[in-house]
Amino acid sequence: MYVAKFANKLYVLHSFQKKIQKTRPQDIEIAKTRYNAIMNEEDYE
Repeated sequence: MYVAKFANKLYVLHSFQKKIQKTRPQDIEIAKTRYNAIMNEEDYE
């Protein structure tokens, strides 16, 4: 599970069930994309 914590908010960026030890690059990319979207949104608040 990838999360981002801010002063008064907690965002779950991506949640998945791992079947192997290594995290798939697609899962990491989804989390990065969502984190960047949140950071852009936080700038406007």
